[in-house]
Amino acid sequence: MRIATFNVNGVVRRLANLLDWLAETRPDVVCLQELKAAEPDFPAAALARAGYGAVWRGQRSWNGVAILARDAEPVLTRTQLPGDPDDRQPRYVEAAVRGVLVASLYAPNGNPQPGPKFDYKLAWMARLGARAADLVAAGVPAVLAGDFNVAPDPVDVYPTRSYDDNALVHTPAPAADNGIDTNRAAGASGQATSRMAPGVARPTGPAQRGDRSMIFRTASAFALAAALGAAGAIAQAQPIIPEKGKEASMVLLPKFLGILPFDQANQGAQEAHAELENPGELLYTGPTPENSVAGQIEIVTSATSQGQDVVMLSNNAGEQIAPAATAAQAAGTKIVTWDSPIASAEGESLFVAQVDFNDIGVVMADMAHSILGGTGQFAILSATPDAANQNAWIAAMKIALEGDEKYAGLELVDTVYGDDQSEVSYNRALALVDQHPDLGLIMAPTSVGIVAAAKAMQDEGLCDKVKVSGLGVPAEMVSYTMAGCAPEFALWSFVDLGYLTYYTSYLLATGQITGAEGESFEAGRMGTYTIEKDPTREKGLRVLMGPFTVYTAENVEAASK
Repeated sequence: MRIATFNVNGVVRRLANLLDWLAETRPDVVCLQELKAAEPDFPAAALARAGYGAVWRGQRSWNGVAILARDAEPVLTRTQLPGDPDDRQPRYVEAAVRGVLVASLYAPNGNPQPGPKFDYKLAWMARLGARAADLVAAGVPAVLAGDFNVAPDPVDVYPTRSYDDNALVHTPAPAADNGIDTNRAAGASGQATSRMAPGVARPTGPAQRGDRSMIFRTASAFALAAALGAAGAIAQAQPIIPEKGKEASMVLLPKFLGILPFDQANQGAQEAHAELENPGELLYTGPTPENSVAGQIEIVTSATSQGQDVVMLSNNAGEQIAPAATAAQAAGTKIVTWDSPIASAEGESLFVAQVDFNDIGVVMADMAHSILGGTGQFAILSATPDAANQNAWIAAMKIALEGDEKYAGLELVDTVYGDDQSEVSYNRALALVDQHPDLGLIMAPTSVGIVAAAKAMQDEGLCDKVKVSGLGVPAEMVSYTMAGCAPEFALWSFVDLGYLTYYTSYLLATGQITGAEGESFEAGRMGTYTIEKDPTREKGLRVLMGPFTVYTAENVEAASK
């Protein structure tokens, strides 16, 4: 994840500059300071059109902070530092973005000192230190980024006596008794920046006087991340930019052929293949639905003898495919899973996850709650018992249902499998209605099953009694949603998933990345990604794409075109 901090000094007045910068650099998360705009005037609509969701706190003419997230909506967690309920200055906002807690902050200037403004600054920094200490104790991955308004060391300012009494250069005692000195953290920021870009953030003479505003803002995203123990990660190398034109023979292997989501993934992979100018072949092949497990194992087994450098696998064979994947890896063929991983990670180099699997469980629970009005019976129509992705999503949904009183009125009465075949899924959906007279919803976390179930309810005139939800493709679901049979469903972009999977696999197959935890790389139009531990499995590494979208009658028609 690439996080940037930007003191915009007037977000309305400089909106055109901000939009140009976002289009050019495409950061994943942006922390803005000095919005200098009342909250109703914040340009949320313009930023949304640019692909950025936002949370913000504004104030006319002064202060103001915001967090932007590319292709995602930040989940607001805090609008003020704890510790002073009477503090109304909009200097801190905090939100969760793709599993990371991000804060945008604008620390007080503190001038003149001594005086009440300097006292306020010291108290504010102590509260910031206390918040950072709480995050350390909780073990939360967090970045506190922004304008810290401190220059704690002499080398942080060009040689001058004019700032001797300035609050910016007066380093007070450590902020509160919490083991975290926020002013020293700012210094650590400058040192980290100095190592990465010598001469930019640590000027040595009058020639750098024009950079003074930057000097006082060196404590950006580096600062509190270092204070939170992440200095090593901060100072790591820049993301790998793919070298085009390297040759790698690559296989895109879906669960089976013949359904739209996998064809869309192939579309994205073909886009990336052309973009990276790979002279090697990209082969899109797969088994039939009836022979999916054995067919996938056979294709993986034969990949090495056919000279394939990497197989991109959407696993439908469960752990049965692990021996074949392990043997392929030993023979020099990389195995990158996408859509559905090898649960044990045996034989797998990396998993390209469409979204966080735990989040899918919560989304399905929320859709069931919404459709049933908080009370009623529902059943799950899944793909196959061996499908690692659907199994993980169902498990996450059950955890969500059990862990929140909000879902106490929902009753999961059955889980059945339609083998990801339309006719089988159609019949299983009707059988669920016969077996459970009070059934109000069929939840199908499979694009085949959700269409089959919706068609079954529509054909039998049951849409008023039994609704359908789950994961589906807008182009296939639009008629059922507009008719009221499937009022809500969710999905992500399979085109983007294929594109990102190809980029990841190309870099791995050509030796530009090793597949180690912490490696970052650029993935064309999709931006920067980092390899991380997969928190949804005991073992394994992942590249997390995100986000997903919930579709209703309000947005499904536009998405289906």
